[in-house]
This record gives sequence, C-alpha cells and structure tokens, in this order.
Amino acid sequence: MSDHSTIPKERATCSQATESLAVAAVPVVFLALILIAPFLDRPLLWGVNHLRYHETWVWALCVLILVFLSLPSVRARVLSVSFQGRTKSAWRSISIVLYGILFVGFSDATHLLGDGYLLARELEHGFRKIANEPLSFWLLHHSKPFAHALGVSSSMIYSVWSVVSGLVYVAMVPSFSRQIAESSSGRTTLSLFLLVPAYLQLFFGYHETYPILYPLLLGYVWLAVAAMRGRVQRWVVCGLLGGMVALHFTMATLIPSMLLLLVLSGRQQGRLVATVLTGGLAFMAVLTGLLWLVDFDLATHMRHTAKETLLPLLSDEDHSVPYGALSLDHLVEFANQILLVYTPTLVALPFVSRNFLRTRISVFLLAAALPGLASTFFGFTVIGAFRDWDALSFPTVFTTIWAALALSESVEWGRLRHLCCVAVTVCALQSSLWISVNADTDRSRNRFEDGLRYSNLSPRATAFGWETIGAHYLDAGDLGRASLSYERAIESDPRHPRYPNLLGFILMQAGDYSGAADQFELAERLDPERYEAPMNLGLSMIKIGKASEAVDAILRARDLRPDLARIRFALGVAYYANGDYRKAIDAYQAVLRIEPNLVVAHLNLGQIYGQVDEPAAKQHHFERVLEMEPQHLQADEISSWLEWYRRQ
Repeated sequence: MSDHSTIPKERATCSQATESLAVAAVPVVFLALILIAPFLDRPLLWGVNHLRYHETWVWALCVLILVFLSLPSVRARVLSVSFQGRTKSAWRSISIVLYGILFVGFSDATHLLGDGYLLARELEHGFRKIANEPLSFWLLHHSKPFAHALGVSSSMIYSVWSVVSGLVYVAMVPSFSRQIAESSSGRTTLSLFLLVPAYLQLFFGYHETYPILYPLLLGYVWLAVAAMRGRVQRWVVCGLLGGMVALHFTMATLIPSMLLLLVLSGRQQGRLVATVLTGGLAFMAVLTGLLWLVDFDLATHMRHTAKETLLPLLSDEDHSVPYGALSLDHLVEFANQILLVYTPTLVALPFVSRNFLRTRISVFLLAAALPGLASTFFGFTVIGAFRDWDALSFPTVFTTIWAALALSESVEWGRLRHLCCVAVTVCALQSSLWISVNADTDRSRNRFEDGLRYSNLSPRATAFGWETIGAHYLDAGDLGRASLSYERAIESDPRHPRYPNLLGFILMQAGDYSGAADQFELAERLDPERYEAPMNLGLSMIKIGKASEAVDAILRARDLRPDLARIRFALGVAYYANGDYRKAIDAYQAVLRIEPNLVVAHLNLGQIYGQVDEPAAKQHHFERVLEMEPQHLQADEISSWLEWYRRQ
C-alpha cells in the first residue's frame, strides 16, 4: 500500500525550493545587470549603468552586498535583528530626520537633468503662463518675493520646494500604509517599498515642479481607497484630482481611475448618474477655478503644445523627433526608464498571484498607472528620455503600491520576509547609486555628456543638451569647456542662431574677439531679424580695431530694436572708438532719453564733453554721476575735477 500523503509534502518542498531559488536569483540578476551595463555605449543603459561613474571600491561593495543577499542564511541573520522598543511616532520622526539629512546632504549637484537651469532663470525674470504646470508655476512665482526677502535665491526656491515635498512624502508613508494595507505584513512591505524607489531623486534638491505631486499622489490613493470603503465622499477625491491636474496636466491621465471609482460606487448605490455628475462637477469646479486664479490662457497653451504631444508611430529621425514610438531606439529608451524607477515593480512581478489582480484596489491602481504608462510610451520627450525621466516617472507610485500589496497578498509571511529583504535592498542599492551620481559634480557631468553622446536623441535635443551643460560650465567659470560645449551644440543643430551667439559671447570673455566676430556673423546670417548678433558683432569689431565696421553692425541692431538703451549705448561706444565724438554724444543722449538715470551713460558723456572742450556740459553730467552714485569708483577723481572747475 503506497503512502500518498507524502506527495503533497514533496510538492510543497519542491515549490518552496523553487521560490527560494527565485528569491536568490533577484540579486544575482541585478548584479549581472549593473556590472555589464557600464561597459555598453550603444545601447546606453542609462537606467542601470550608474557604476560607470563610481570608484572601484563601490563596485566591490555592490558585489559583496548582492552576493551575500542571495544567501538564505545571511538573509535569515539580517531578519533576526529586532528593532522593538520604539513607538510608531518615534520611527516616523527618525525617518523624517534621516531622510531630511539625506535630501540636503546628497542634493543634486548640477541641475543638468530636466529644465533645472531654465526654470530658475524663468523664475528670476518672469512668469510663464503657457506651461503644462500652471498652478505650480503660479505658486513658485508668488513665493518669490517672500523668499527673496529672506535672502533665498530663485534657484534655492526650487531646492526648498523639492526637499519640503520629500519630507511631506516621508511623513505620510507610515499613516498611508496603515490605511491602505489590511495586514501588518502588508503595512510593513508597503512602507519599505515606498521609501526606496529611484524617483526619490526628485526630493534631493531637484529643480523641477514635479516633487509636490508625489505626496499628492499618495493622498489621491489614500482618499480613493477610503471612498471605496465608504469613509470618504467620492467628490472629495475628484476635487483633489482637479487640483492636481492644475498643478500639472499629466495628472489628467488619472481621470480613467477617477471615473472607474465613480462608476463602481454609483452602481453599488444604484445612483450611477448622480454619482458621476457630482464627482465630475467637483473635478471641473476645482480645475477651472484654479486655472482662472492663475489667469491661464488655454488657447495659447494648445497652440504652443499641439506639435509636441505624441510621437509618431513610425518615423525616421528628423530635427525634432528622435524616433517613432514603435522603433527599437524608442524601446531601448523606454526600457531604461522602466529599469531606473520601476525596480520595485519588476522585482515583485514574478511572485504576484492571479487572485490579487481581480481585487478592487488592484483594478483601481492599475487604472491609475496604465494610462500614465501609455502616455510615457507614446509621449514626445522633447529634450530626450534620459533627461525627461522625471516627467515619465509618476505612474511608478501606483505600480509600487500595487507591487507591495500584491506581494503581501500573494506570498505567505515567512517567504515574504525574505523576498521583501531582497527587494528593498536591491531597490535601495539602485536608488543610492543613482542619487550619488547626481550628488557629485564630476559624476553628474560625465553621465550627462555620455547621455548626449550615446543616447537616442534628436538633433534639437542634443543641441539643447550641449547648451545646458555649456551654461553650467560658464557658471562654474570654465570657459574652455563652455566653449567646447557650444561648439558641439552648433555641430548638432547648425541651423539654430542661438548657439553661435552664445559661443561668440564665450569667446569674447576669453579674449578671442576675432573668433567671436566670426560666430556673431554666423548668427546674424542664420537669423537677421534678431538684434543680439549684430550688436555683439559690433562690440567685437571695436576690440579688433574695426570701429567703422562696428558702427555699421550696431546700426543694424538699432534698426531692429530702436527702443533698447543698451544698443544705443553700444553705438555710442562704437562712434567714440571711430573718433566721431558728436555722433557718440547723440547716441548717449538717446540712451538717457530711454533710461535717464543710467550712471555710466552720464559718465561717458561727461568724459566726451571734456574732449570736445565743453566743460559746462561735462560738469552737468559729472554732477549727475555723484548725485546718483556717491560711492562711485571714480568719485574722488570726479570730485577733484569739479572742485577745480568751480574754482576756475
């Protein structure tokens, strides 16, 4: 008589061994990936090649961590460590302090990713009303006077926006997990998963508008689940989403999940039409009210963004479009995006049971994530996916929550502890490598330049990237690298007049006025309707002793913009260099008609009047200099002359 009772035990033992091998395979596969990726240029695996920019000891440390992580005995020893004795509020406080130190201590060093430099300049000089994030820009713009009064620069405003958003996110995680997950294992898993993804880079002093969205995404899921359980009215969720869409229009991809929430609850209550109408009205009321508050011009926005929304399905590379949506190049870039920020989801996927997929919360989270993933895949990333990773990352919040809940529902607690240990360590290691690259100036520069050389970019995006890093080098005072960067921008997009103009400006600073003149001439040929190139060309000509040609160039600039005082001022300099003192006087007088209190114009006029032997006019303008700027560098010299002249 055979013993059939041993068969289930054998099967269970076999299943456990298979799962144990699968858990051990996760760090091994990840280790192989991060060791191979640094040596590949094409395709450039920028989503996982972070070791390319680190020292040898970091490579060795990663190998040790991941090899030991694959051993069950090591994981068991780690999991045996107990942290009991502290309250939940104490752990929350420790987390906030720890992450706050990390956010500031490892903050983004260069702001090369995204539109970091551009956003800071725009915040300094004006308010953009046609952006995809109207409410975010409005809030940042209106915080500027208060921040500047405290001595906080426009660049630092973005850093504060980033760090504060991160602290709010970290503070929300424990309470969020308690409300969303129904088991203690689910709460622990969810909390850990939310504290390790690579999108946390957004909180490390990152210069973008997106960071504030991430705690709000947690709030959206929190309220939606509470509404499913009958604790919150559905219209509250819809109103929150209306505000989020006003903050950034990509949040509109959450509308299908909102409609799903309304339809399901309406059917349950037998009030489908009323529920949908109430929720829709709340959404529209908040959205339209906020857009009205910020004076948003929808028509202008639609015209501005109409050509930069979706990738063509099949397309050859052109000036602005790098690839078609169904091309191999695009699949590589999309895979990089997934590898960078979706690591928790990738680790969890092989272990998720089918039963969880049909639960209400799973369906809701997938309805929130999939439209965002689709928009990521088909969206037109104008500046390139390796720079636009941030705008493409928000759906991972929902997939990370989904992955944590799926694991806690699909795997029994004993094996879940091992799997959670592996997943959290792998994700934390991936995020640490990525964040530490961006926290170091040299590493982030090298990564950025590699992206420009080897990533799949359009000529327009490549040129704009070289311009960005050129501006960074210029701010750092490295004129040689700045010049080289602008030369590469010209090579990438030889039709764009801005790049030779910028290169000419760098060459002027370096003292190469002849080379600068060549670049300004090129810029003027490319766009004869802009005044900057002929004005700068004239100033360069003065430096190389071609004053008459300088006058001609600046006159062309004056004809384009007769209202600008600086062009009239440059014309005065050119006339003076050419020996036409009377014309120089006329030019400076024109400057003062536009800007009556421009000290340097009064100073130059005083000096020229002295050369044409009109001391009374010289006295008048010198007195105006001292009146407006008593501590002027030439105040003593001017005062001595005025005293001598009065005695005469």
